[in-house]
Amino acid sequence: MIKHIFTLLKEYIIEHKVFLALFIVLGILAYKFSYIDILITNLFYNEDGFYLANNLFGLIIYEGAYYLTIAVVALLAVMLILNLTKNIQPFGLPRKAIIFFIVITIMAPGIVVNSILKDHSGRPRPAHVTEFGGTAIFQPPFTISNQCESNCSFVSGHAAFAFAFMSIGLLFRGRVRRIIFTSGFLFGAVVGFVRIFQGRHFFSDVVFAFFFTWLTITLIYKFFYPNDELPDTIKRNS
Repeated sequence: MIKHIFTLLKEYIIEHKVFLALFIVLGILAYKFSYIDILITNLFYNEDGFYLANNLFGLIIYEGAYYLTIAVVALLAVMLILNLTKNIQPFGLPRKAIIFFIVITIMAPGIVVNSILKDHSGRPRPAHVTEFGGTAIFQPPFTISNQCESNCSFVSGHAAFAFAFMSIGLLFRGRVRRIIFTSGFLFGAVVGFVRIFQGRHFFSDVVFAFFFTWLTITLIYKFFYPNDELPDTIKRNS
């Protein structure tokens, strides 16, 4: 069992070596040139504060992402219950695929982003640092500080949840996969942009929300579908 796990991890690293290398390089650059976060955030700040904080579009996206999270969790729970009790495959998804999405929802935006990163990074949000009217000291990404106790800035939880929709594309092929990947990425980018101009996250918080989410998703996918195989029902309908 342990040997099998290490084999899968080795395969995963080889298969995603370019993405992992990009993650490391961008992480180093984001840390070294962290002032870029300040420059970008400053575009949405004036003497009155973050002037788009109460923008209607931003509020709709912010609230919409929150309620969408609840809806997705509820839907996945219902789908699993139907599958276990009635042997129904909602939307043509077999049990393994349903569990796959449940694990992703729990692990990527849930445990990795919110429980581990946001609650332990200590990075204060833009609206809380001295540069933007707060009292906390600005911290670069990938630092652990005492400037924030919990639900901190690094990384964006809302953006991570939106980026997680890209995982649906893994169960398809060709044009459908590309469309889902692109749509999920754009959804995450829009949500992330909103959180930036609201003064709730820095640019790097959104960038690395994508990286941590995608790395978590693809790692989970590797363990569920080590040979990149399609679930039977989806295979027949794609």
